[in-house]
Amino acid sequence: GWKMPQVCHLWKEVSEETPVAESIKTARKGNSVQVEVVYKLDSVNSTWKTQYTVMGNGAVKIENVLINNDDNIPVIPRVGMKIQLPAEFSELEYFGRGPWENYCDRNSSTFVGHYKSTVAEQYVPYIRPQENGHRTGVRWLALTRSNGSGLLVVADSLIEFNALNNIVEDFDAGEDKNKNLLHSNDVKPRKLVELHLDYRQMGVGGDDSWGAWPHEPYLLRPSSKGYKYGFTLIPLASSTDMKMMTNYIY
Repeated sequence: GWKMPQVCHLWKEVSEETPVAESIKTARKGNSVQVEVVYKLDSVNSTWKTQYTVMGNGAVKIENVLINNDDNIPVIPRVGMKIQLPAEFSELEYFGRGPWENYCDRNSSTFVGHYKSTVAEQYVPYIRPQENGHRTGVRWLALTRSNGSGLLVVADSLIEFNALNNIVEDFDAGEDKNKNLLHSNDVKPRKLVELHLDYRQMGVGGDDSWGAWPHEPYLLRPSSKGYKYGFTLIPLASSTDMKMMTNYIY
């Protein structure tokens, strides 16, 4: 109702571009290597900086900063990263809000706990396809194969995530959702897992259907102070690794 596709179209365009790094710096830190990459997002007058610390045990710590240099750019729909994994990373386990999908302004019916599911079960088949399956208040999550090997993500602070057998574009009908009308039967699972690891996604809103924005506490306004968040990717060789690591996190 508030015409988000039109209001936020600059951010969508930026997310679809392949950014060119303004600078890349590398350094040795003991038994690890740090790589810092800075991207200039000119169309939204912003800067995105990622620092990767690759450790000798195979873990990779990732720290992100988004800085906005203009208060007049549009509200930000989502701050985060996404990666694609093989479809066999089908088992999901996490510590955060659940068991069903939840958003920053739609999570009072969910509770922080330890949840196990599958990626396939994360999909919510709305008749009109849209963003779905999000989780908030997440401390860690793991995507594994049936033999227990896979990937553990441990947040520096609380993060949010989606893990689906679809890419986010599968749910996007474009700026005119009535002209390009999609239904749930148009969405087919892909042979992949798309994982979004977010600082935050703005609220759903919905006080009415004719123009109300999400409430102010649930918006991501441009900020010269920046949005900062980080997490560590840890490879898992087996379910034993998983149990040992998550017990340590607790």
